[in-house]
Amino acid sequence: MPKGLEPDNESGLESNSVNEIKSLRETNDAYIRLFSRVNKQKNSIKFTDNELPEMYDHNFYRVLKIPAVQSDFEGLIYYFIKEGHTNLSKHLQLIFSPSLSLNKSYLNFLEKEKFSVSKMLYMSAPIDICEPMKRNNEVNIYVARTKADLNKFLAFDIMINKYIMGEAFASARAERRAKTYEDESKPLDVYICSLNGMVIGSCDFFLHEEILKLEDFQVADSFQRRGFGTTIFKTLMEIARKKGAKAVFVNTEASDTSQEMYRKIGLCDVGFEYRALLLP
Repeated sequence: MPKGLEPDNESGLESNSVNEIKSLRETNDAYIRLFSRVNKQKNSIKFTDNELPEMYDHNFYRVLKIPAVQSDFEGLIYYFIKEGHTNLSKHLQLIFSPSLSLNKSYLNFLEKEKFSVSKMLYMSAPIDICEPMKRNNEVNIYVARTKADLNKFLAFDIMINKYIMGEAFASARAERRAKTYEDESKPLDVYICSLNGMVIGSCDFFLHEEILKLEDFQVADSFQRRGFGTTIFKTLMEIARKKGAKAVFVNTEASDTSQEMYRKIGLCDVGFEYRALLLP
């Protein structure tokens, strides 16, 4: 592993912002650990989900520190590429902790090495933003606990994602998640949004310490812009607040239009992380 690594906080953020982002990052990683094994290395953490190895967000290296010198940074990336080849991985994803700033030359090098680089936003707000949010009372929102409800979720999730991911992978992904929901030792639930008995939306509910992470939020296209998404958020935040949550947190790609809704209901950008994906 190359030497000369910088301290974790190199972004110039105020200390309270750094602490907030660190808590959010730890919450994010705790969510991933529900699916993936963790191997802590000196300057990174390797996440591996042997049940779904093609799932990018379950199989990656979280880079905790980066070198200050360009040549050392390049050596670090070549190290990860070699590790990926050694493990016969079908992809290599590097997620740089949100306190790390990648300068232009680092980003150019990643792109030269055929990595696809994107930004993932960290958006958060106090849990009390749920109070003034309006509710659409046409829908029923409830946690999927029974086999019948989980099957409804599976059918909905596959229907939503099969055209984006392909039906085979969408099915494998949904079944992987359902297995985790059924595991009572893991603090993860999925909530269903139902309209006249038909599932039109869903969202993962993960409470880590005092932070509510909402993940895989989705509303069927034909039911968007009717307040159903806001109602899902309001309901889940109210449940989390009763359980002691102080903040709500979501991840979203910088190019994703869902951030418009998140900002509208009161979530703010508190940071971002770079993700670099290398495919065969």
